[in-house]
Amino acid sequence: MSKLNRYNLLPKDLLMIQTNSLSRTPPSIIIRHSFILLILIGILTACTPTTNIQGQISSSEKVNLIKLGQSNKNDVINLLGTPSITSVYGDKVWYYLTQTTETKAFFKPVVIERKIYAIIFNNKNKVINTATYTEKDSVPISLVSRVTPTSGNELTILQQLFANLGRFSGSEADLENK
Repeated sequence: MSKLNRYNLLPKDLLMIQTNSLSRTPPSIIIRHSFILLILIGILTACTPTTNIQGQISSSEKVNLIKLGQSNKNDVINLLGTPSITSVYGDKVWYYLTQTTETKAFFKPVVIERKIYAIIFNNKNKVINTATYTEKDSVPISLVSRVTPTSGNELTILQQLFANLGRFSGSEADLENK
């Protein structure tokens, strides 16, 4: 004897039992489960890393196309675009900067790749040298926590308030005479 016959259920009745059991689930439980599912989806998508590219995207192939002693500033601009930084003193050097960072959720961005291309020119604006620097070549700089003093009066909050009260009293004629 099959299980269906033992309970005197037909397949149609069995289907009704399954659908009725779902319809008897309280709406608060369905809402709670949906809310939990949405929160889990939100948490998982927040963990997706965000990649950010800053600066000019210059490739080493383009830098290798620069011919020492032959290429001039116009050739470099046509090939790489305008430089990110130019030197003011000493040799005429153009710097092309690019940096790729990755941020996960609320953590600090992590530098994945950093490249600096330096193009050095002579007095005739011809390229005499090129150099490529990466993050490995960088030197950490320690910041100084000292404060530069400024000259002038240090007024308290009350002194500032009372000093301002006198400025706004009087007529326009009095203000024009001052």
